[in-house]
Amino acid sequence: MKRICTILVLIWCVPGLSLLAGIQSLEPLESLKELPLQLVEDFSENENIASPALPVLNSKGYLFFYDYKLRRLCRVTLSNGKILQIGGFGEGPKEYTGISGLWTGGDAVYSMDRKGKLCRFDLEGTFLWGERLDKIDPRLLGMVDKTMFFQVFSRYSSKSRALRLFSWRKGGRADELLTLPVEFAATRAYADGKVLKGGGIIHISVPTLAVWNGMLVTSAYEDYRFDLRDSTGKLKRQVVVNAPAPRHSPRLETYSSVKGKKVYALREMYPTASYLAIVSNYYRDGKPRIDFFGPDGNLLKSFVLPFKADGGLNKITIQGEYLLYSDFERSGFKIYKIAVKI
Repeated sequence: MKRICTILVLIWCVPGLSLLAGIQSLEPLESLKELPLQLVEDFSENENIASPALPVLNSKGYLFFYDYKLRRLCRVTLSNGKILQIGGFGEGPKEYTGISGLWTGGDAVYSMDRKGKLCRFDLEGTFLWGERLDKIDPRLLGMVDKTMFFQVFSRYSSKSRALRLFSWRKGGRADELLTLPVEFAATRAYADGKVLKGGGIIHISVPTLAVWNGMLVTSAYEDYRFDLRDSTGKLKRQVVVNAPAPRHSPRLETYSSVKGKKVYALREMYPTASYLAIVSNYYRDGKPRIDFFGPDGNLLKSFVLPFKADGGLNKITIQGEYLLYSDFERSGFKIYKIAVKI
């Protein structure tokens, strides 16, 4: 007989908001089906793509990404596979020095490089404007009205690291909204077969942030829950799911230094207009669980990803009804359509 476990979903609201509570049934991880996908485009063997990262897809069929190896921002037209370079690498007005964040919305694509330079291009690659923010290695999350949101890793000491959430409007300064702790550990680092003095750092549990339907979504918990906040960072609601204790990804479990460290339940969040997709630290044969939540916070469907996307060499990104999969041991990436109605 198939086992069914009961999930209690509570959405705690601040005064003035209604309380939504209910019990939902969820099949255990062992009983979940794999997320059905249909291959749309295969760019894994494209000689013009080397090391793609930060892919974002818009409603007009344009895919934007940054190629770390070729050091260029690219636009791919999905209908014909044509690649257009946008801007260039350098310190000039229309240039960037290693992009750390991309976001597209409306009729524009935004890039932010590791030195905090934010550029806005139209969809044809024409440079519109650029401004420099006093932040290092920021990652764009999205925009609400004319306010841009981004995150920055900060190191306060050898024993303290955090992920900081900022808001920014053109012509103004960046305002810090939230600081969430990052769980990390020291590990050995090698070069030419020799152990480097001082070793290295590995991030074990990192908060996950998203901009979803005009709200900020944040999570940095050892249990399955996420916060819904307004554009100022003020907590409005919290979705709590009764679930088993999470575990480290198979990749992280190979490091002895992660033993005893915190494991955040939620690993990545992918917002779309109709649902919020969450990849969590629950694995079956190395394949992570993915859950889909509706705008009201109710759990819609659950699956297991059909490949080992561990956040290291293998990564996914969900954009609307599409899932992009990249393997850093190979060039290029693949684009799939989610072949099930969520």
